[in-house]
Amino acid sequence: MDGKELEKRVIRLNESIHSEKDTVKEHFHQTFQILYAMENDGEISLNGETYSFNRDQVAFITPYSNHSIFAHTKFAVLVLEFEPIILDSTIHHKLIEAYFNQSKIIKVNEFDAMEIRQLLRKMLYQQSLGDSLNLV
Repeated sequence: MDGKELEKRVIRLNESIHSEKDTVKEHFHQTFQILYAMENDGEISLNGETYSFNRDQVAFITPYSNHSIFAHTKFAVLVLEFEPIILDSTIHHKLIEAYFNQSKIIKVNEFDAMEIRQLLRKMLYQQSLGDSLNLV
């Protein structure tokens, strides 16, 4: 596997902290993104539609979907980004084509939210220690 192919298989995770009234201008990526609102609230625009984006909500963003963020207050968002190539064809078909075929917002129940926040924080910690988040 060459370096470019290896790079595409890596999952990137970062924490994006937005100041009050901060705006991330409309843009798109060639990757899938999962945004998890960790603290406080804001708004997210997905393909021209604006939604409230508050703690424990998840935005699934498909490749080439225009999106932007506006923070009402100091706003913390975890961003998990990955290339479609990391999934084998069976998972790609079942997961991406069946459930993740368009950008959308979902609200996570309180019990699941606690577990998701803990897992994402653990992943961030592992990444900070130099461990890569990859599927190789």
